[in-house]
Amino acid sequence: MSESGHGLKFCPRCGEGLARRACAACGTLLLSEAKHCHECGAEVEGQPHGWHELVRQVEALKRQVATLASDAEGLREITQRKSGRMKQRKELSEQALGSAKGSVDGGDDDVPF
Repeated sequence: MSESGHGLKFCPRCGEGLARRACAACGTLLLSEAKHCHECGAEVEGQPHGWHELVRQVEALKRQVATLASDAEGLREITQRKSGRMKQRKELSEQALGSAKGSVDGGDDDVPF
């Protein structure tokens, strides 16, 4: 099997052979990653080696980014709700403490405590 322009015979990632392919128009041997023939300029059919893996990785990353963005939005909403609830609880606690303090200060002096 011929080597690629980088001296490799097989892809170190997926094991696919990196043999040079021939131009369909003129038969010139091309590097596996060629998009056009360097001899006649014809467009090379198929995707260059490695693109299948890159496309798969990009699609997987897009899904991860979408999931993370959705998770971040959900966490933001939860944080806002919790922040609002904590503010309400603080206000209620302050009101309850104010009421309790007022009843203790203004209570009956005859009760032995």
